[in-house]
Amino acid sequence: MPRNITLILTNYFVGIAIRLWLFFIDYNTIFMNRVEISTPLNSWRRVVEANYISKISNSPNPYESDVIYEPPLYHMFYMVLSNLFGEQIYLMFIIADILTSYCLCVAGKKYLETLFKKEISNIDDYLPDAVNFIIKEQEIESVDVYIVAAYMLNPYIIFNCVGYTTTVFQNLYLGLFFVGIVKKNVFLASISLAAAISQSFYPILLLAPLFVTFNDKRFNATLVTTLTLIISGLILIISSFLNPKWSYLNHSLKFILSAPDFTPNIGLFWYFFIEMFEHFRTLFIYSFQLNVIALYVIPLTLRFRQDPVLLTTSLLGIITIFKSYPSLGEVGFVLAVLPFWKHLQFYMQQGLLTSVSFFMVTLLAPTVWHLWLYSGSANANFYFGATLAFATAQIFMLTDLLFAYIKREYIIKYGCVKECDGQEAVLLLE
Repeated sequence: MPRNITLILTNYFVGIAIRLWLFFIDYNTIFMNRVEISTPLNSWRRVVEANYISKISNSPNPYESDVIYEPPLYHMFYMVLSNLFGEQIYLMFIIADILTSYCLCVAGKKYLETLFKKEISNIDDYLPDAVNFIIKEQEIESVDVYIVAAYMLNPYIIFNCVGYTTTVFQNLYLGLFFVGIVKKNVFLASISLAAAISQSFYPILLLAPLFVTFNDKRFNATLVTTLTLIISGLILIISSFLNPKWSYLNHSLKFILSAPDFTPNIGLFWYFFIEMFEHFRTLFIYSFQLNVIALYVIPLTLRFRQDPVLLTTSLLGIITIFKSYPSLGEVGFVLAVLPFWKHLQFYMQQGLLTSVSFFMVTLLAPTVWHLWLYSGSANANFYFGATLAFATAQIFMLTDLLFAYIKREYIIKYGCVKECDGQEAVLLLE
C-alpha cells in the first residue's frame, strides 16, 4: 500500500476514534454547553427542542418561540436525520466530517495540480532563479495527507463534531463548493453555495469567487451567479410552504443581521452591543454588518480574481472573524484549508505567533469564562479580551497568507535577486 494512502487512512482512523471516544465518555454534553462551540444558530439542542415542539399538536410551529434560527427546510432535514439515526445520531456528525475532509482532499489536490500545470506552461517566462520557487510534484502528492490531518485531527473540528452543531453541515456545503470551483462544476458549485447561503446568509460573499471562476469563454458568469440566487430563492419558497406565516424569516435572516441575542461567543458583536447605549444600536448594527458583508469583498476580488480558491479562503476568513455568531467549527474549517498553500510556508512569517496565540486563547477563554460567571473574580472584559485576541490571531493568520502569496507571486515573476545601483544589495543590521 502506498505510503500516502497509509497515512491518510491512519489520520481518518485516529480522527474517528477520538470522536467516538469523546462521544462514549459523554463529553459531548460539555462541548454542547460551551459558548465557543455552540451558538443560537448552530445548536443541536435547539434542533431537538424544535423537533419536540413540532410534535405537540397545540403548538406545531417552533418559530413561534425563540428556539431555532434556521429555515424550515433545514429543520425538516434535521428531523429526518434524527429519525433515521435515532440514538446513533453521533454517526451522522462523524460521517459529515469524513465527507467534508474528502471534499477538501479532492479540491486541494486538483487545485495544486492546476496551479502546477499553469506554472510549468509559463516556465519560459520566468527568470532562471525563479524556477526554483515553483510548485514541486512532491508537494502535490502529499497535500491530501496534510488536508486530512488538518481536518480530522483539528481540535476545533473535533469539538464542533462532538458538540453536536449544525456547523458540520455548513462545512460540508463549503467543502462541496471548493470542489465545484476547482473542477468548474457549475451545478455542484451553485447548489452547495445556495445551501450555505440559505443556512447562514454570510456565504453570500462567495458569489464573488463563483463569478470569477466561471467568467471565461466556456461559461457565463452572470448566469451561474443568477442560478445560485434562484436556487437560494427556491429554498426560501419551499420553506414558506412549510411555514406559511413566513415567521421563520424573523428567526433566520433577521436574527443573523440584527443580532438580538447577546450571549457571549468568540465573536466581537456581543460585547459592543451589551455596552453601548440603545439609541446607537442601529448605527453600530449597520457598521458591523457592512464591515463583514461589503467592505472587503470588492478589493479582495479585484486583487485575487485570478485565484478563486484563495479568494474563497480569504472571504471565509473574513466571515469567521466578523460575523455575528461565529463558532470554533467555522474557524477550524479555515485552518483545515491552509494546507492548500503548503508551498507558501517558506514565505509566511507569522506562523509561530498565530499558532501560539490560537493555543493560548483556546486555553484562556474557558478559564476566564469560569472566573467571570462561576468564581466571580473576573468580569466581561476578561472574556472579551480573550475573544479579541482570538480575532487578532485570525487576522494575523489571514494577512500572513495573503502577503505570502503576493511575495511568491513577485519572486516567480521578477526573481529573488536584489540589486542597488547595479550591485547586489546586502541587508545589514546595526
